[in-house]
Amino acid sequence: MEKYTILEPISIRGMLGDLFRARDTETGRTVAFRVVRDEISGDPARRAALLADAAEAKAVSHPHIAALFDFGEQDGFLYLAHEYVPGQPLSELLRGRPLELEFAVHLARQLADALAAAHGHGLFVRNLFPGSVIVNERDQAKLLDVGFARWTDAMSARLGQHVQPAEGQERQDDHFSGAANRPATYLAPEQVLGYDGDARADIFALGIILYQMLTGQVPFSGASDSATGLKILHATPRAPATLNPAVPPHLDVLVSRMLLRSLDVRCSDAASVAAELRKVVRQTVNDPAPADPEPRRRPWLVPAVVAGVAAAIGLVAWWLARS
Repeated sequence: MEKYTILEPISIRGMLGDLFRARDTETGRTVAFRVVRDEISGDPARRAALLADAAEAKAVSHPHIAALFDFGEQDGFLYLAHEYVPGQPLSELLRGRPLELEFAVHLARQLADALAAAHGHGLFVRNLFPGSVIVNERDQAKLLDVGFARWTDAMSARLGQHVQPAEGQERQDDHFSGAANRPATYLAPEQVLGYDGDARADIFALGIILYQMLTGQVPFSGASDSATGLKILHATPRAPATLNPAVPPHLDVLVSRMLLRSLDVRCSDAASVAAELRKVVRQTVNDPAPADPEPRRRPWLVPAVVAGVAAAIGLVAWWLARS
């Protein structure tokens, strides 16, 4: 009996292969089942590299990372069985408008936690963008395909380095459509220059996503990928608070630190970023509103004054009556 039963297609002709919703016949759970392309599975070197990446990815377990449950062969083809995550891509939730402050910080904190877990296993995501994040009905973010950066459009479709698909193959992978449309938008400066990037590149990408969630805009955008890359290398974006007054100063500072071009001074620890975002929640989201610049009205004050005046008048009248 086959271990996995295909239920329906999710996306066809992705960079790694066709993706289906399937059922694990042994456990009964639903999985995102990737049938790896022949160009990869049939090439001994690429096959070995993919299996090595799969073994590392399977070791990562975190509530905000879509798990790789299993990989292997079935009916002569190579497969990857990921956690199936129903929900909406973050890119669909954005649609050119900011999210509510509390929700934006909530999602960014979850993604920072996910990055910290991946980095703890020596894995750098390198393809973090809104299309690679699914938000479920409980407002929980899940980061997809951690450990497979080099196999996706987000890495292969860099500035001027587009990988040509095999004969008859088209890039139509819904999970990575955003990367194909604008691969430069979420790259760190070092990636624009042709380097793979490490944890700091992931934090830069998270900074761009957080900026977008707060303002409805990306901090670096040009008419072409090359123009966008030049802005990433040379432009200083406006502070989020100038576009959305609800953004508190300490969150402005954190975003700017995440988007610093210099690797020496940019935030380098995703766990620290998550901790800073938790502080934002405590200091801003859950705190009462700050004091008004003008004195607040005190409805109890007038009755108290009236009662005091009446008592004083009564005391004077009593004293005069005794005199």
